[in-house]
Amino acid sequence: MLLGFTLYVTLRAVDELTARLAMFFRIGESIAGAAGMMFAFARLRSIIDANELLAGFARSAGNASYNISALFFSIGSILFFCLFSRSAIIPRALSIFGIAASLLVPIICLGDLIFPEVSAKLQYGWAPMAIAEVVTGIWLMVAPRIPSGDVDAA
Repeated sequence: MLLGFTLYVTLRAVDELTARLAMFFRIGESIAGAAGMMFAFARLRSIIDANELLAGFARSAGNASYNISALFFSIGSILFFCLFSRSAIIPRALSIFGIAASLLVPIICLGDLIFPEVSAKLQYGWAPMAIAEVVTGIWLMVAPRIPSGDVDAA
C-alpha cells in the first residue's frame, strides 16, 4: 500500500485521476494478498493437524487469491508505467519496457489459474516485471530530481 501511495504522490502531477486509480489497484493487490496469506496460514495449520481436505481447499484458495492479487498489481503497474511514459521522471524506454512487462502478468496469472499443471514454467514470465520494478526503483532513488512543476505531462 505504501508503494502505491508513493507512486501516486510521484505521478499525480501528470494525471491525478489515473494515478489515483492505479493506487487503488495497488491497494486492491495488498488486500487480496493479505487474504491469500490467511489461506497460507490455514494450509499450514491443516498440514500440522493432518486435515487433507482443508489443506487442499487452502492451497486452491491461496493460489487463486495470489493470482487475483497479481491481476490487481498488473493493472496498477500498467497505469503507473503509462503515467511514467507521459512524464520525464524515468526514461521513456524504461516505462515502455515496464508497460510490456506489466502486460505479461495477466497472461501468467490467467495461465496459472487455467493450466495449473504448467504453473512452474509460467513463473519465468515474472522476470521482465522484476527487472522493470527493480530498475525503476533504482532510477527513482539515484536519478536527479525533477521539480513537480517541470513534469512534462504532454
